[in-house]
Amino acid sequence: MVSIAEVERYKIEEKLAEVKFCTIMSDGSTDVSVSENEIVYIHFAHRGVPYCYFLGLIECESANSEGIYNAIKEALHFKNISVDSILKKTIAFAGDGASVNTGHLNGVIAHFRRNVSPSIIMVQCMSHRVELAYKAALKVCKGWNDAVKTTLVAENYVSEEMDVSITERKVTK
Repeated sequence: MVSIAEVERYKIEEKLAEVKFCTIMSDGSTDVSVSENEIVYIHFAHRGVPYCYFLGLIECESANSEGIYNAIKEALHFKNISVDSILKKTIAFAGDGASVNTGHLNGVIAHFRRNVSPSIIMVQCMSHRVELAYKAALKVCKGWNDAVKTTLVAENYVSEEMDVSITERKVTK
């Protein structure tokens, strides 16, 4: 008996075998047992159509760059295509702006550049960069957190009020 996941993974593998280039994207999360997990996606264009596939949520051996790099490689295991052949097609790695990903000497991108190709491009997610900047600002400006929360609560309240008045206007017309 074959599972849906196996069938879908085979479809990814068929397309991936034909493409010349791909990019890998990952992001970390910590579960309730405080285990570091890495979510891994692969992006490529097959016959002119762009694809983004979820490859897995892999538990990391450790939360350092080597553990994350190994988790990414684990997500790249397929039945008929080797991890090395996928890595040879990889032209970019996308992740957040955390030093564990971006470090030139020991970040995940450094592992890609050492083990795969020195020309792999690092793409940093802008949403994650904003989040990291916000966290850094909170460490410096303690009172700022309360001000931002107050603003966000007020903004949400105003937004909800606007939605109600728009709905009421639609109903009364």
